Amino acid sequence: MGGTMVVGNTMSETIAEADASVLSPGEELAGRYVLGHRLGTGGFGAVYAARDRLLDEQVAVKILDTREPIIEQRHVWREAAILRVLDVPGVVQLRDEGIHQGRYFLVMSYVDGRPFPGAGVYGWEGLAVRVRSLLKVLALVHSQGVVHGDLKPGNVLVDDAGRVTLLDFGVASSQGLSVQAGGVVRGTPVYLAPEQWRGEAPSPQSDLYSVGVMIYEALVGQRPYQADSVSKLMKAVLLEPLPDWEPRVRGVPDEVESLVYRLLARFAERRPASAQHALSMFAAGRQRYQEVEWPMLGREAAFAKVEQAIEQRQPIDVAGPPGSGRSRLLDAIEDIYRARGDRPVLRVVSGSRPLESLWAFGSSDVQREGGFEEVSALAKKRVGEVLQEGGVVLVDDLEQVDRWSRKVLDAARPLGAMVRAVEPQQASVPRVELGDLKPVQLQGLFVGHEEVFGLRSGGAHELWRRTLRKPT
Repeated sequence: MGGTMVVGNTMSETIAEADASVLSPGEELAGRYVLGHRLGTGGFGAVYAARDRLLDEQVAVKILDTREPIIEQRHVWREAAILRVLDVPGVVQLRDEGIHQGRYFLVMSYVDGRPFPGAGVYGWEGLAVRVRSLLKVLALVHSQGVVHGDLKPGNVLVDDAGRVTLLDFGVASSQGLSVQAGGVVRGTPVYLAPEQWRGEAPSPQSDLYSVGVMIYEALVGQRPYQADSVSKLMKAVLLEPLPDWEPRVRGVPDEVESLVYRLLARFAERRPASAQHALSMFAAGRQRYQEVEWPMLGREAAFAKVEQAIEQRQPIDVAGPPGSGRSRLLDAIEDIYRARGDRPVLRVVSGSRPLESLWAFGSSDVQREGGFEEVSALAKKRVGEVLQEGGVVLVDDLEQVDRWSRKVLDAARPLGAMVRAVEPQQASVPRVELGDLKPVQLQGLFVGHEEVFGLRSGGAHELWRRTLRKPT
């Protein structure tokens, strides 16, 4: 799962690399650039080392393979458009562009380096130099309104002095030039931020998440989430808590662990506000506490039952009192199925006015088309169509849904995958119960990145000492 992925509405798990047309060493482009050995290939074509005869300098030439789909070709054009205006230190420079035998090519500065973190990293101080350099370059890129969108070790080259150069802006976005279109998600799976899996356009915080994955990988020796398929990886990134880590690199300060987990927060708003902010936190050694992203403790079995019902196009109720995690479970279901993009997902909201809760189905637009009975019948028809097409209808807090919408939902419930979060006394069958969590299910709160209030391995004992044992 190391290549760049294109995920469409069918959530294809194929990561393809096209064979570019092979050009021969010594072949000359534009009467100036003499090709050397091939440096690499990708969905766009190939990259060659070359010699600029005019300036007697080594350069890199990226040649577009016109046999590739037009969307792959657009990545090269996009990269050229961004590099023409992105002239900042630490970013590969666009030197020239042209046409060779009907194929578009870019000439860029040649970068002599190795993929992040580079060679000879045996302790934290060596890695720290590279991390600081990466964050500085990223801060400059973001200051120009550009989001890279596909940061990974192969796109971050490090020279012998620890200086970083960013490559491959083919899926980058700049000032509203988005890489998202038609539900397509682009990037390298293992480095994608959760919001990118959900089909949202990448932001500076998305780049910071990718940086967090790279730092974690350099420190621990493996990526945060391990999976043998793209769909399993997506599910892990969107649902599972980060594992505890044991850094193999010597001398890692405690505050670095805190910063890495901030970078890897599931929600973008919990990450540092910018690369510059992350750099200042990193340099000052602040942020020793950890913002906890609460895991879905003890709800794995309930989630699996709900997922099974959806796949079988069956209704199911999630029963539990307010605060039991029923809305959180619906959030997780919504994230997963919206990211997959293979079926409609609609959420019913709270409301008090007639059919207000069904506005997601267009009931607000049809109220001018006839009397209440006609509007109600049309809303029922639309809900039924979504369910019969294999879609998912999520009803959060059934008791907060207006009574007119509730009547429509009750009638449509047998038609397909309707998931309702309800009080236990309102639940129908089939259902899953969200009961009280057992002590063993709370252990994750007191170790690793999920710890609460800074309590570490002795947190459970300390909490007991301060409550049950200590007189009130």
